[in-house]
Amino acid sequence: MQATTVKVPFIGGMLQRSNYAYANARVRVRRGKLLPRDTYQKLLKMDIPEITRFIESTEYGREINELAVKFSGINLLENALNVNEERNYAQVKEFAKGEVGSLVRGFLDRWTFWNLKTVLRGRYWGASPEDIVRELLIENRDDHEFYQALIHAEGTGLKPVVEALAVMPRTASVARTLRDAETKAKDDSFLLQAYEDALDRAYFENLLETIPPNNRENQLFLRFVKHEIDIRNLQLLLRLKSRPDSPSDVGALLLPGGYELKDAALRRLGEAANLDDLLERLKEFKIYDKIKDAVAQSQPAKSLTPIMLALTRSLADFAQTFAVLNPLSVLPIVNYLMRKNLEVRNLRAIARGKQGGLTEQEIENLLVVI
Repeated sequence: MQATTVKVPFIGGMLQRSNYAYANARVRVRRGKLLPRDTYQKLLKMDIPEITRFIESTEYGREINELAVKFSGINLLENALNVNEERNYAQVKEFAKGEVGSLVRGFLDRWTFWNLKTVLRGRYWGASPEDIVRELLIENRDDHEFYQALIHAEGTGLKPVVEALAVMPRTASVARTLRDAETKAKDDSFLLQAYEDALDRAYFENLLETIPPNNRENQLFLRFVKHEIDIRNLQLLLRLKSRPDSPSDVGALLLPGGYELKDAALRRLGEAANLDDLLERLKEFKIYDKIKDAVAQSQPAKSLTPIMLALTRSLADFAQTFAVLNPLSVLPIVNYLMRKNLEVRNLRAIARGKQGGLTEQEIENLLVVI
């Protein structure tokens, strides 16, 4: 695993020949293997053994067969999904060269940050090492050993993880980032949030620096990333304003560089007194059009889930639209990577919903289908 805060060497990547046409051709083949929309309706009517047998007949079959000697039931299904996703990402990084390779690697570096946040969350909530590992996306044996060291860092709570990062040369800068974040948490109850926000900030700062605005396609990719920053900020504000102990000053927790929600807009939204006030202020912005139906759905149930899923869906729709219009850019590849992740998330949501005894409608409400 590369050091998580090291900038992607874009200039060096440009010295190699970029292979946009070849990489997009390879990705079109992979996109054709994604599950059709109507598959989810079929899976909602199956139990976990039936889902596993169905998935075995798809591109996940190799992983199902490899892991069947070690796992069964939902553990087999979830581990197979994870391994397949990891392999897909690693293979795309392998065949994308030059400029497109630099952009893809910068985008996919999010899973390093995701893994670090997952370890921190698992430690915070007291999850078992096995449960934490099942949530990680790990490409190779070295990464597995690295995350195991973090999961089993001696001591309790989050700070031993930071100490473990500090003694590893490739992640010492990450530890410094997290230590700086500790000063922004008013008490330990906000420490996890402060760490997660710091990791998100580091990821997006790195990603924005890898994208040169030297052509229309890269400018659209920048717009996509800035739109994602808007969505991340809005999701954070929604979570914070739904808490009775929300900090009065949330500005330091928000990500810079958004597309619509820039500094002044973020300040206005951050000053909202509570969740209802935040939703009322959001009506001034175009992004509200993407979630207004979900807001109406969420209010009777007093749940943020419909709004969060609507925001995720809006980002996926953005990627889908611009990928079609720009077939020889990085956008179709990013669109595939997003859709692959959403497919795995949907399959996991169905399996976990079945395991938890949710109704078909309740599970369907958790899916993001493009």
